[in-house]
Amino acid sequence: MALRFESTGLTHQGLVRKANEDSHLDDKSLNLYVVCDGVGGQAAGHIASELCARSLRQRVYDHIPKIQEYKQNPSQALRVELATILRDAVLAANQAIYQVGQADPSRKGMCTTVVALLALNDYAILAHVGDSRIYLSRAGKVHQLTEDHQYGLEMYKKGAFTQEQLKTSPYSRVLTRAVGNHTAVDVDTLQIELFPGDRFFLCTDGVYQGVEMNEIQQTIARSTAEAAQDLINKSLERGGHDNATIVTVDVFSIGEESQNVLSVLRKTDVLQNIPLFRFLSYAEIQKVLELAQVRTFAAQEYLMREGEPSLELFIVASGKVNILKSGFSLTQKTAGDVLGQMGFFDQAPRSADVRADGPVQALIWARESWMALLRKEPSLAVKILWSVVSQLNADLRVASQEFVDRSLSAGEVSHNQGLSSEKTKDFPFPFQKKP
Repeated sequence: MALRFESTGLTHQGLVRKANEDSHLDDKSLNLYVVCDGVGGQAAGHIASELCARSLRQRVYDHIPKIQEYKQNPSQALRVELATILRDAVLAANQAIYQVGQADPSRKGMCTTVVALLALNDYAILAHVGDSRIYLSRAGKVHQLTEDHQYGLEMYKKGAFTQEQLKTSPYSRVLTRAVGNHTAVDVDTLQIELFPGDRFFLCTDGVYQGVEMNEIQQTIARSTAEAAQDLINKSLERGGHDNATIVTVDVFSIGEESQNVLSVLRKTDVLQNIPLFRFLSYAEIQKVLELAQVRTFAAQEYLMREGEPSLELFIVASGKVNILKSGFSLTQKTAGDVLGQMGFFDQAPRSADVRADGPVQALIWARESWMALLRKEPSLAVKILWSVVSQLNADLRVASQEFVDRSLSAGEVSHNQGLSSEKTKDFPFPFQKKP
């Protein structure tokens, strides 16, 4: 399935600021979209934001052959490489801005936020530093794909700020990350699979501070240009206290979707309904999905074999599978069920065979890439760990209740039938004392 993109970029000085320090890029030839919010006196903020956008474009342009290679033969490995290229482009912009600031005392400390989106033929690669944002409007809902790098939010996540302090503290909106402020900066990246009908909003805080999520969603029926203008107008109607810049990107299909491709909507829905991922945000779900491979199994084909090493985690996306032990069927798993979860985490050998009962599609994660994600994203790792502990606790409660029920039932049998000690010693109590 091929995709095309329509985009519009708009900026406004606002009604209070004396200058516009925002910059944006709406490059239709590269399908590269960037929004920057500059910080610094004596027009240095605008220099920082403009230099960032210009530097990003040049770096991406230098890698056109790699982009073309991906479009001709897309692969997960190439996509990871392109995500690294976009991240490195932000790092290069950081160095360029920092050096300019160091060379001119009047510009020292200038910096900028950045959100960038590189659209490919099936995925978008996002990069983010600061408190500008990227939103996605998809299938009737709006999702915030970036998390603000602000002091207040980080203190709130650590438990050092209450919800009220987060709203009222004068330090809440102080940036904890910006491009050009130091010699190095951490860059958040995300790979998100595209779907026809998607609309992305890249914007500075001058836009989203005056606009609610539902108002963003209301623009979906309008054209790309009308949606962008409407949100700028709303920010002005509510005081226009800051520069306001937005780039909107719409995704359209120019071909039929393959019937063999598992829909991005379906994959997201499957993960959101699995207890293991119950605490993850929409953006975190996408981080998990960007590592997944979709594999199709024919009827009677084995997904895993007893005794094999646990190197992959499986989630059934469609169809049914049979769990077999020594050739005997134990149970059946269907869409949404997780396979090999415990062995995946402790590397124990597979305890049973898993065989497709008819055509099956499964989402599969390699253990190595999964563990790398958990190391890279500690917040996500904590949520996954909490889900695992919660599930184990629930399973233990069920097992304990079953044990109590069996104990009571066995006690009643012993009382009513006068079981002999010889018979009692063979009763299958987990904690039965041996004579």
